[in-house]
Amino acid sequence: MRAQNMAATLAIALTLTAGDSASAQQPHTLFGAPCTASADTPVTEPATGRTYLLDYPCDLRAGQDVTFILSLHGGGSSGNWQRRYFPAFDQKERHRLVIAAPYSPIRRWTEEDDAYLHNIVTSITQEVGAENIRAFWLAGHSQGGATSRRIVCTDFFARRVDGFLSLSGGRLGGAAPRAPDAGRPRQVNEPPAEPAPAGAPTAAGAAAAAPAGDPECEFSNIFAIGEHEIASLPAVSSWADRLGCEARTARPDVVDDRPGYVHDGGRQNPGSRAWGLLPRPGTADVFVYPGCDDGRVVADVVRIDKGHTEGLEPAVTEALVSLMVSASGGKIAAMSSTTGQAVDYADDASWLCRPGRQDACAVDLASTLVRADGTLSHESWSADPAAPIDCFYVYPTVSTDRELNSDMQPDAAELRVVHQQFARFGSVCRAYAPMYRQITLAGLQERRGSLEEGLAYDDVLAAFRSYLAADSDGRGFVLVGHSQGSRILTRLLAEEIDGKPLEDRLVSAMLLGSTFTVAEGSDVGGSLRSVPLCRSSSQTGCVVTFASFRSTVPPAENTLFGRTTAPGLRAACTDPTALAGTNGQLHAYLSADGTTIVGPRRFEPWVASGTAPVTPFVSVPGLLTARCATNEHATYLEVTVHGDPSDPRADDIGGDLSPQWGLHLVDVNVAMGNLLEIARRQSAAWRAES
Repeated sequence: MRAQNMAATLAIALTLTAGDSASAQQPHTLFGAPCTASADTPVTEPATGRTYLLDYPCDLRAGQDVTFILSLHGGGSSGNWQRRYFPAFDQKERHRLVIAAPYSPIRRWTEEDDAYLHNIVTSITQEVGAENIRAFWLAGHSQGGATSRRIVCTDFFARRVDGFLSLSGGRLGGAAPRAPDAGRPRQVNEPPAEPAPAGAPTAAGAAAAAPAGDPECEFSNIFAIGEHEIASLPAVSSWADRLGCEARTARPDVVDDRPGYVHDGGRQNPGSRAWGLLPRPGTADVFVYPGCDDGRVVADVVRIDKGHTEGLEPAVTEALVSLMVSASGGKIAAMSSTTGQAVDYADDASWLCRPGRQDACAVDLASTLVRADGTLSHESWSADPAAPIDCFYVYPTVSTDRELNSDMQPDAAELRVVHQQFARFGSVCRAYAPMYRQITLAGLQERRGSLEEGLAYDDVLAAFRSYLAADSDGRGFVLVGHSQGSRILTRLLAEEIDGKPLEDRLVSAMLLGSTFTVAEGSDVGGSLRSVPLCRSSSQTGCVVTFASFRSTVPPAENTLFGRTTAPGLRAACTDPTALAGTNGQLHAYLSADGTTIVGPRRFEPWVASGTAPVTPFVSVPGLLTARCATNEHATYLEVTVHGDPSDPRADDIGGDLSPQWGLHLVDVNVAMGNLLEIARRQSAAWRAES
């Protein structure tokens, strides 16, 4: 019987294993799009709403390595034409290719298209998996090639591009001089073109011309051109010399008995050999500079008796793709390997603020009290190194890094947000602020999924656990977050603190500039199970939360904060003036020069005449009041500005982004003094309880 039971168990296991194996072998669909593109099935890039064509192996499996090609059309062309001009899709199964063919809305690439191209690359990288991209190539025809050359060494592409295929888009390492009759042929009954201004390039010349000099960054390069487009092909290459390649060698000709797929049908009356005739079979000369450093490839391919617009023949395309996949790659995968490593929070360099050192929190926080009558007085500030509790801060989305996730190197953005939102807490608590690989400002446009997932959350969780193990020594703590930081801390509360022994050490959580939910008619039961909203400053282990909007610009239907569609839940607001005992008065600390968490903004002088404040911050008693309010769209902190045109003090504040965002940029600043008073009172209450 025992043997029978074991056999039955084994049979079940084998059945489950077989099922899992079959499931694992299902083709991997990218973005829900068919594996072979058509003009009727484009992929939409969500941040811009613009489309592109996507080809990938129909038998692609999750985790398989691919070569990714971004293929840019020439001036006056389109992504669909480019896809067929360079028909790499014929090779996508054999050589494991993912090929994106984007569109320029004006049929000519400009710098305004760069963000769209970035988004395509980032989204495909996420969809395929950075670790699975063996190599990434830019390919461009004519003006698309010149554009590839323009962008290849920009910060975004230089870190990713392994190779550049120039299809009549300019040669690196020494230009191939243009044929005398290169350019579009004038058609029968076509009026003569207006004379170009002196020194202006021709249309074809502008399309194919490349910037002078070789790029600063390094990558593999293949130059393909029609024989009739150039007067001659140089026999040497400074680019090959730079990459340590050997002298040029000729490979066997590529002979194809099949024509390409496209041509310029609008320029065949008459056509010209330089511009391109009807598709025909053909032959290509292939010249390679072997032995390049680091496995790179440098090559020239000349299509015999061909012109600018005759689509590449299948065998020529295969020869080009074979050269591309033979080159070294891995830049994108290397980025993934680096960003995927766990951060060591035992290392001081991983923290923006940590007690006992000069860092981002050791800054000038002096302020000027600006009264309604225009008189000024100085208010000094100092940290309390013996503060009895700790504050752990997670900053909002401020990183200007170009990747989806930021790096761990603090720049002006991270230092500025600490100055604006957190350093002042050092007067009531010991300040801890970890660096973390947050979703960047650029990443906000590209992301799929939640802000509180992935590297960003993993880093904050690791930092918090490191703080508990090495620094906290059993003290109570206040969690402080804004926007993305609040989202991350809400998850951390739910998973690490709510209903667990660590909840006893929670003085409070200040989750600002986000939507925090509770059950209808209750102070708990939404975002968290047992941690309630704060209703008095003597209450501890609770949440302070709000998102601020002007009383004159309340949340609209498309507001980003203060609402939830979850049944039985409502968005919460706790009034910081009530908790601090200031009876509606906001105790703001605003930047004296108009700076917000995202940088300098336009501002009006704080006083109409006389001496301007010389401190980094100002406080404006009586100018701002607040209360929690609800309209048909949201629950929010309603901020009223009591400007008086008859007095010399400024009548308004900055910090607006748009009606969707409200006063998001100054959520923390407008209530800073109130939040400090709340933390001070809750600290005393927690110590009394403990």
